[in-house]
Parts: sequence; structure tokens; C-alpha cells
Amino acid sequence: MRANQDETLWRRKIFGVIDLKGGRAVRAIAGDRDRYQPVRLADAPDGDAIRLARGYCDWGVGGLYIADLDAICHGSGDSLETLGKLLRFPVPIWCDRGLRGFDDVDHFEIKSLLERRSAAAAAAATGAHGRIAGEPSWDIVWIIPTEKLDASLSVSMLPEELPPNRETPANSSLLPHPISLRWAAGIDLRDGALLCREGEARGSTPSASIAPLWAAGFTRFCVIDLAAVGTGKGPTTEEICREIRSRYPDAKLLAGGGGRGIADFQGWWECGCDAVLSATWLQAEIAVSENWEINV
Repeated sequence: MRANQDETLWRRKIFGVIDLKGGRAVRAIAGDRDRYQPVRLADAPDGDAIRLARGYCDWGVGGLYIADLDAICHGSGDSLETLGKLLRFPVPIWCDRGLRGFDDVDHFEIKSLLERRSAAAAAAATGAHGRIAGEPSWDIVWIIPTEKLDASLSVSMLPEELPPNRETPANSSLLPHPISLRWAAGIDLRDGALLCREGEARGSTPSASIAPLWAAGFTRFCVIDLAAVGTGKGPTTEEICREIRSRYPDAKLLAGGGGRGIADFQGWWECGCDAVLSATWLQAEIAVSENWEINV
């Protein structure tokens, strides 16, 4: 199905979600990660993350949001190979591997993954790699989620003490390749309560959590209520998104969890979100309207 110009514009304000577990794409429901099952695809093996990403990109999403649940929950690299392949898609990517701070760059293979993405970008630039229709973008943002921080939401700094909102230059000793390090804070909620490493952050409201993170240098935020994910019960994060946009008009803001379709997405956009995250609705939409083709 060919999208008209207006439809193309709003499609670009949607990020397709890929939750990885054991190297496969799984369907997230209510944040109960132990019970996530592989996404069912009509003409590909269940959980084929590359197939899913191709479907998203052919449909016209503005980017991908990838959660590496093996790294988040267990600190393992069970999905590392699949993640490396996903980084070959020339669309903006926001990726959560459960980093606890900038000191985790080495432990979580961030430089190695960026090298893979850099190689894919170079291949695309020379015409040696298949391209997705539209202007390619190789932006990638690494998320540091509140669920991995203590209640104070303190974040360790890079050795070079660069604020997280700035790009690490390509000639940095940390990053010997052309794609820069970019950072976002993940605002993790459960039924509206802020999550931190110890569980619910008592005495700290979600909106209050933004101030220390902004002071630390974050200008990108991704707000997700895990209890709403995959339930289709509708958005639950509009209020905090509206507050973030009001207090920090220059922030880059993504949100998701429970979205049932365009009406819900429009509500998030009106609250000031730059893009919304979708999995369940988007997968159903693509299954009806698109002929998926793997070309990675």
C-alpha cells in the first residue's frame, strides 16, 4: 500500500518496537518479561527480528526502538548478534541494553555495535548495500533507563566528562569510527509509578525525576509505562509527557505503552511527543497492508 504525503508524515512520527529475547523478537505484554513469547509472523519464522524490522521500515516508520531484554534483565549477550544485524537498517534507532551509566560502554559492547553500524553506513554510501526507500539516517541513541539507576538517579560520566546530550567526536579515543555516541534517559514507569533499581522510587514522582536527569545533561527522554505495554488499554503517560514538554521545550521526547492506533498517537503528539512507540498495533497494521520483503 502506497502512503499519501500526509500519511507518510505521520508514519514518520512512529517508531517500530522490537523487544529481543534469545535473539528473537518477542511480544511484550504488561512488562511481564518472563512470559514474553516470540512474535508470530505469517511468512517467516516466529520471532524473526530482521523480518519484523524490514516490515516496519517498508511501512515507513520514522525509526526503530530496540530493547535487548537479555542485556537488560541478565546482562547477557544472547541477542547481541541479532542486534548487530538490526543496526544495519538506515533509520534512526533508540536502543535500550540496560546501561547503568556511561561506564558500561565497554561492558555492553557499545563500541563494537557502533563499529558494525558504521560499516553498514559506509557500505550504503558506496552502493554496496541495499537501501530502504527515503533518505537514510544512521542516528543511534543509547538509552540509560531509570530501572537500572538507584533512587537518586545519579549517572556516572564518561571518562572525558562529556555531557550525555553532546555527541562524542569521531576522533575520540573512546570511539574510533564516524558514528557518534548519543544518549537518552529512559523514564520507566509501572502503573504510573517511577521505577528504579530498587523497585518503585518512593517519594519521587515521574515528573520530578526529569530535573536531575536534565541537570546531568540529558536532553532526550523515552517515557514508557511497562504495565500498559501490549495491553491495548490506551496511553497512560500523556500527563508526564505534557509536563516534560512544558518544562523543557528543547527536549527530544518519545513515549509509548498501550497505544491502540492513530487517535491515541495523536494524543501523545499533542502532548509534545516527537514520536510514539508501537508494536502490537503496528504489527497488525503491517500484516494487513504490506508485502514484507527481507533485504538485509
